[in-house]
Amino acid sequence: MKYFIIVIALLCMQATFAQAFSGKGDIKFQVGANFQNNGTGVMGSLDFGVGENISVGVASTYLLGIDKITTIEGNEEPFAKFEDRF
Repeated sequence: MKYFIIVIALLCMQATFAQAFSGKGDIKFQVGANFQNNGTGVMGSLDFGVGENISVGVASTYLLGIDKITTIEGNEEPFAKFEDRF
């Protein structure tokens, strides 16, 4: 039981420092899971610190297990057009 509590405490402590922003020159990379009603995906992001409280970054998500998408007009297509992605 002691071992279990120590492991949980260490994991919680690590999680508190995982996303701490250090300021200018800081780089953060994140990978995670994306759960939606019609599919699941993988999400990733990268942030660059440009000031003490400001960062600029990019993010992307890839949806898994989708063969065709339904467009705004209701047509099924193998790939989404650029305007359907926002």
